[in-house]
Amino acid sequence: DASNFRPGFPGVAPVITIFDHRGCNSHSNSEYKGERAAQGKDAKGKEIAYNGEDEMLVKLKTQRIAPNENFAAAVLTEVLPIIR
Repeated sequence: DASNFRPGFPGVAPVITIFDHRGCNSHSNSEYKGERAAQGKDAKGKEIAYNGEDEMLVKLKTQRIAPNENFAAAVLTEVLPIIR
């Protein structure tokens, strides 16, 4: 049984979700309440072009991943001949 493979191991893994809503007009984009990304000119007077930073987000969380022995066996069957 895969759940007994490593006693005490919580079985969590990072789950990364990427949101990219640049140019989306289907809603009001009012979810974000923080400060807007830098616009205008930088400290040296160079123009800062708006590149949609306020419409992009990377979300990272840890989530328990349940073991799937059938999937693991299928991957092993496929990969083992390649790595031998």
